[in-house]
Amino acid sequence: MRQPLVKSYDNEQIRLIQFEQRRGKASVLNDCVPQATGEIIVFSDANTNMDPQCIKQLVRHFQHETVGCVCGQLILEDPATGKNVDGLYWKYENFLKHCETKIGAVLGVNGAIYALRKSLYSPIPPETIIDDFLIGMRVHLGGHRLIYDDSAIAREETATSVHAEFKRRIRIGTGAFQSLKYLKGLLNPRYGSIAFAFWSHKLLRWLCPAFMTLALVANLCLLQNPIYQITLLAQGLFYLTAFVGMKCVKGNRILKLCRVPGMFVQMNLALAIGFFRWLFVTQTGTWERTERSQTVALPVDEQDLTNPDLPPHGSETPETEFTQTSKS
Repeated sequence: MRQPLVKSYDNEQIRLIQFEQRRGKASVLNDCVPQATGEIIVFSDANTNMDPQCIKQLVRHFQHETVGCVCGQLILEDPATGKNVDGLYWKYENFLKHCETKIGAVLGVNGAIYALRKSLYSPIPPETIIDDFLIGMRVHLGGHRLIYDDSAIAREETATSVHAEFKRRIRIGTGAFQSLKYLKGLLNPRYGSIAFAFWSHKLLRWLCPAFMTLALVANLCLLQNPIYQITLLAQGLFYLTAFVGMKCVKGNRILKLCRVPGMFVQMNLALAIGFFRWLFVTQTGTWERTERSQTVALPVDEQDLTNPDLPPHGSETPETEFTQTSKS
């Protein structure tokens, strides 16, 4: 099905590299990137829709030789209504990216929308789970800049169920701990602001389940003191509120406020499960894709395949190659 679709474009610059064996995204990237001929490679996912000017916004930064990678902004949309549903957490993450860009310490990229100098790509381990984070952070190890540009916009639907999103967070948690094996050098203070951001934004967050467990156990051990009886009651109310927030997806304003602690607890539970999977389960780099709603593809003759604003092939502007992968 995919081969006839690619052939229907009648464009030598559009190629399908198809693999019969399911080996995981990392292995596919390792095979595909060397075949790219452009100086800059734009990566995306099969379920991502890029705005028309997105790629131009990404690649314009590469006129500076120090820039090695550029990450764009991913907007989450409701699969039923198409409306922007960026939650508090996602807005907070984008805010942190803005702050980290100012100090030269953007941590990783979003696999749905980023561009990389081909010369900076080196093969990643086949068992890699969060390839985008590893590829982006390696840019720092190579001494180049990684920046965030919120004017380069792509859109993606949220998971169709809470269960599907929870499974995705577990996988990301597993991949986060896995990545420390390859990126632990960036925790060295000699990397300055990058090390500070890595410790504060990532590592301490990944360890939050351990801190939460320690706080609860310590509280139980100190119950003889009336103060700690109050703090235990506060912890109990917090987790009760979180439970209500996880169960009541819809409701009035008060119930919606419960979703904040609910999201926090659910995220840390996924991290804890991911940590134990990293410790005790052999990782292969393949996973079951998150279910999304079906999108309708336009016939080739109804799509505008030309963009007069893009530089012509053979011009002095660095060549850009687009790579799109399915999450498998």
